[in-house]
Amino acid sequence: MFSIHNAAPFHPHCHRERFWPKCVVCGSFIPARPDGRVEYSENPFWGSKHCRGHLADGTPRCYSCDRLQPRGDEYVALQDGRHVCYTCLGTIVVDTADCQPLYSEVLAFYALVEMPLPVKPPLMLVETSGLNEAEAGEGANRGQGPVFHTRGLCLSEVTHHISPVYHDGSPFLWSVMRRRQLVPRTSASVTAILVLFGMPRLLTGSVLAHELMHAWLKMAGCAVAAFPSP
Repeated sequence: MFSIHNAAPFHPHCHRERFWPKCVVCGSFIPARPDGRVEYSENPFWGSKHCRGHLADGTPRCYSCDRLQPRGDEYVALQDGRHVCYTCLGTIVVDTADCQPLYSEVLAFYALVEMPLPVKPPLMLVETSGLNEAEAGEGANRGQGPVFHTRGLCLSEVTHHISPVYHDGSPFLWSVMRRRQLVPRTSASVTAILVLFGMPRLLTGSVLAHELMHAWLKMAGCAVAAFPSP
């Protein structure tokens, strides 16, 4: 009895060893269903395969790279409940002071592409709970759309300026309104940039760059309502 793969015969044991999907978490061959089909989940970036049951059995997942913890390894648990694998742990940014050199690099990049920020917003690295509270305070509402993990937030204060209309003595009010339109103007000041702590340097930098683009657009007065945060 042989198993066929690409028209080539293999001994069943050899075929299993070479081609059968193996779970990256438990290290076992992923079992087949009674109908012969093999069902598993696969990380689209890493290409790693794992039994579907590990998604609900409490197996830790690295918050940064999304890889599940293999048996025998132990991911580091952060104080807000997230987990970090040892690969990502080597470059994580731990607090606000630790992030300042990276913050300066991202600001320098904006200046290099001729988009300098007129004011350097305060930067704070926070826990998940702090970020969620700030997001709720900003009035973020995702409705029924997909659920995303918030990793950064640009906090701002929006001011609406309305120019008054002055009467010039004409008895016809409509003539005044036609000559002087009531044009509202909106401006925004960025009060802080919040970024989740405990992420690798590369991921932290990308989140910083994203939030600073929100800040730049708001400081430049570019349609504040059209560019919600985060």
